[in-house]
Amino acid sequence: MESAGDNFIIKAGNHRKKKKDLEAALRRNNPLVFVEKITNRGFNRKIIIQDKRIRGSGDFEAPSKVFVDFTCPIDHMRAIICHEIAHLVLRQPPWHDDAKIRKILTAHEGYKSKKYGYNFQYLIEQTVVFFIQAAYEDELGTRALDYKDWEDTFRRNDVLDAAPVMWRGWLGYRKKARKDIDKWILGELGRHWGRRK
Repeated sequence: MESAGDNFIIKAGNHRKKKKDLEAALRRNNPLVFVEKITNRGFNRKIIIQDKRIRGSGDFEAPSKVFVDFTCPIDHMRAIICHEIAHLVLRQPPWHDDAKIRKILTAHEGYKSKKYGYNFQYLIEQTVVFFIQAAYEDELGTRALDYKDWEDTFRRNDVLDAAPVMWRGWLGYRKKARKDIDKWILGELGRHWGRRK
């Protein structure tokens, strides 16, 4: 596994000790390498990880910036970093550029999630990103890849219109030796939403 220094620039402000701890944690379980493997997509940029008070959450900014709250515990920070990296990797190139995927997304243009008003495209992306995070946390041993352990997270993050529908397919994808996230997303969209008008 590549060292964290090969993939990340960490801007931790006054959090020097936390920066060292985070660097060591990222070296042990590099979330960028994990996301690249599970998606079968490359990402040829250094990730800039920057401290930002986001009440225990994270955010991203294309092309390669991840914001994370450095007051969080290291395991939580790694999960957030993985989540935000997954968004960046799925958007370069955009997972939704495939003509068949675009057709299904267009058929659901009127969708708005209940809590945050996500459109259908973002609902699917956010769900897939949480699945990637779940697999990473399972590998870290911080939370099992078990739906009941993730259901509350899915509820709080407004992805219950997709997560329970796609979960079984994700477990099957996770076990595959050869992964292609774009084909998997297309298959799930076609299976669950392709025939709706």
